[in-house]
Amino acid sequence: HSIEFDDRIIVNQTADEGEIGRDEVVTFSTSCPNCHQTTETNMCMIDIPHFKEVIIMSLDCDCGYKSKEIKGGGSIPAFGTKITLTVKDSRDLSREVLKSDTSGVSIPDLDLELDEGSLGGMYTTVEGLLLKIHDRLVVANPFGIGDSVIKNHTDNDGGSFSGPKDEHIKFNALLTKLKGMAAGGNFPFVVILSDPLSNSFVGPIPEIAIALSRQAENEGSTKC
Repeated sequence: HSIEFDDRIIVNQTADEGEIGRDEVVTFSTSCPNCHQTTETNMCMIDIPHFKEVIIMSLDCDCGYKSKEIKGGGSIPAFGTKITLTVKDSRDLSREVLKSDTSGVSIPDLDLELDEGSLGGMYTTVEGLLLKIHDRLVVANPFGIGDSVIKNHTDNDGGSFSGPKDEHIKFNALLTKLKGMAAGGNFPFVVILSDPLSNSFVGPIPEIAIALSRQAENEGSTKC
């Protein structure tokens, strides 16, 4: 799974040699999986208040290959986490979001649900999360937008066209609403993160509903 970062949040620093400390970026040499040349990986251990330690690793090779990883510190927790955030104003859009690749995302107001692993992991804001969901839907459905939606050939002569299909109209309406939410035009709305491994976080904590549920022993998943 890929990990995406919002550049407004991640700021690289130069760390002294020695033991890895919290909030300290350590750089070490590694082999690029794409070109097999020597490149550098940045690693940082962050202790998030009211959450736990996470390890962030970033590789950015000159060949263009990029790799980002977020790993939760410690053992696998006994409880999964369901985070429910009601986005009321622009301050909520600026909340930091640590979404692991094991977390699913749902937006009930749009009847939209992305299962665990479908969006990948990322460290961004609520606004950034909405925009990334929008962009991922566009990439995953290339024929849901553009001229192919507006006009469809009804014969082989190319002179007759039909109107857009209902599913295309609904899909484009969904994309418009997502962008409107990210721009702060559709308050209030709810965003839910469901993570069976409790590796996701939305901060700061106040006014966020967090539910814990014990891991399902026979399914290896969490039902919140």
